[in-house]
Order: sequence, then C-alpha cells, then structure tokens
Amino acid sequence: AEALARFQSVEADIVARGDFAAYRWNLARCFESLGRWAEAVAAYDHYLTLPDAPKNQAEGRARRQALLDAHFGRLMITCDVSGATVSLLGGPRRGATPAHTAGCPADWGPLPEGPVRVEARSPGGVVHTLSERITAGRTTRLAVEFPALLTVAGPPGAAVLIDDAPVGAVPVEARAVPPGWRRVVVEAPGQLPWQTRVQVIAGAHLSLDASAPPPEAASAPTWPAWAASAGALALLGAGVGFYFAAAEANSRAEDEASAYNANPDPARRAATDARIAGHVDDFELYRTLTYTSLGLGVAAAGAATWLFLSSEDGLAVVPTAQGLALVGAW
Repeated sequence: AEALARFQSVEADIVARGDFAAYRWNLARCFESLGRWAEAVAAYDHYLTLPDAPKNQAEGRARRQALLDAHFGRLMITCDVSGATVSLLGGPRRGATPAHTAGCPADWGPLPEGPVRVEARSPGGVVHTLSERITAGRTTRLAVEFPALLTVAGPPGAAVLIDDAPVGAVPVEARAVPPGWRRVVVEAPGQLPWQTRVQVIAGAHLSLDASAPPPEAASAPTWPAWAASAGALALLGAGVGFYFAAAEANSRAEDEASAYNANPDPARRAATDARIAGHVDDFELYRTLTYTSLGLGVAAAGAATWLFLSSEDGLAVVPTAQGLALVGAW
C-alpha cells in the first residue's frame, strides 16, 4: 500500500514525461498485490497500449487474463419489454470500462465477482430493480420481467377491488398487477360501485380516476365463443339431417321387404335382396353420422358456453333479487 501511494503521488510527473511502461507495470503489480482486481486490470490494459512496453508484455497479457478468469464474470440481461434500458447500481462496475446504462438486452463484462443491483426502466416509465451476484469465470443471465402498474384515485377511503380481490383503499398508488384484462371496482359508502374493465400492459403505468365516469371498457375478443356456437349449430343441424336420412333409408328397406313378401317372385329375389342391403347400409351410415354429429355438436355447445362464461366481457352468472341471471356483452 505504501509503494502504491508513492507511485500514485508521482503519476502526474510520469505522465507529463511520456507515461513510461515500467511505471504502469509496477502500478498494475501493486494493485494486484492489494487485491484491487478492477484497477489492476485497468492498469495492465494501459500498460499494454504503451509503445515502449518491455519484453514482458506477454507476461502482462497473461497476468491480465488470469485476473479476468479468477475474479471476473459476465452479466447478460434480457427484458420482456422492447425498448427498455438497464443500469448497474452500486456493486462492482466493469473492469476496464465502467458500465452505467445500456439498452436491453445488454451484455456486460468483465465485471468483478460479487453482488450487483440492476435497475431496469421500461419506455412506459416503470422501474424494476433486481439483485444478482456475479460469479468469476461464468456468465450470469438475468431475465427482467416488468410488472404492470395500476394507480386508482377517487373518493378518499373508498375500497378498491381488482378482479374481486381487495387491494386497499383510495388512493392506490402504482400497484403491481399481472398483465392482462383486469376488472376494477371502487366501492364508496352511499354510492353505487364504480367499475370498469381495463387492459394493463407489462412495463406500462395505467391511472384510473373513480371520481370521473368510468372509461368505456374495451371488449376482449369473443370470436372463439361465437365460432364454437356456429360450429355447434352446424353440427346439430347436420345431425338432425342425418337422422331423417337414416329414417328414410330404413323406410325404403321396409317398403322393399313388404312389397316382395306381398308378391314373392324367386326371379326377383336376388335384386330385391341387393336393394334392401343397400338401404340397410345407408341406414347404418346415416345413423353413425347422426350420433357423431349430435355428439360433436353437444361438445361444441358446451365449449361455447364455457368460453362465454369465462371471457372478460362475455357472459356471466350474477346474483339478483329474483335469483341468478345470465348477463354480459353481446
């Protein structure tokens, strides 16, 4: 430490005279002896750029690389929101070139081993801070998943529910919620509930004011439910059609048998049997198609009902004074 202090005390004079390689070499060795790895790497980097570096330049490269392998690692960061930026807060910085802020994804290194704090900021202004540890000789991978933030203002003290779960009283400030469609209800004593459905997006901050009329709720897509309904109707209609076709084929087979029995003719026996067999085959085919179509139609109707009941803006079963009612957006 004393030698380092002496070296640093004359640094200005050394630089003024030409920044000699021998000085940088000794400075790097002092940092290395004191365990100040980042400063040692930076000093070796400086040493290797000087034109008058002596013959132990190869040793300088080897020492630098050994320090990187033993005491430094890399940090790779990905974000689930495009356009985000990431910053290192406290903890170790990059060895030779300090890193502060970069776009995400980011690949930082070499970084001294030890704990780091990463601040990620989305284009929507949502800040997410995470802690990680750099391991020497390894690449640490950090995936940033931004929350969606929701702020609710309105009558002071009114209860706020998100998806029917109480989250506190007004004001609710920057509440982290899962991205997606959310139902927000604000209940104040003596007032009708204020409610709306909104879509919250990862990395975005949405503010609602329950003192104003609720925003018109955007409809979640219900086309899968309608498609399933159309498919159910088509299948059930086809099943009914196949049922009548089966009945018609069975009736023709019976008519052929009755006509032959009323006037038996051995010469017509083979032809009559062939026609009856054809009608029976048609009957069996249409009966199978009837059962299949009706079964699939019932399944499609059940799927359509489930999709309507589970959609954000579809149908819902709600209690009323008279019992239960099926309500929703159509």
